[in-house]
Amino acid sequence: MSNEKYLARIKKLLRLAKGTSSPEEAMNAMAKAQAYMRKYGVSESDVELSEIREAASTGAPSDARSVPRYMHGLCTLVCRAFGVECYIGGRWRS
Repeated sequence: MSNEKYLARIKKLLRLAKGTSSPEEAMNAMAKAQAYMRKYGVSESDVELSEIREAASTGAPSDARSVPRYMHGLCTLVCRAFGVECYIGGRWRS
């Protein structure tokens, strides 16, 4: 089973566990989701973070000639908190 397939199955089971009105059905769905997570070595946060994809910004919201210090700090904070990489590139605008 591919990564996408088992992640989709785990997500579906977790949604069912949180959204059903039957306690027995919720318990069974959560148990199955946890069994899949153990089997494939993923955590609940891995499942939640699998929704995140790469994103790009078209530019800073100002006419600054360089990236503001706060933006560098924010990028550093996000990278450390989420274990991602950030690339800041620029070009001159006239």
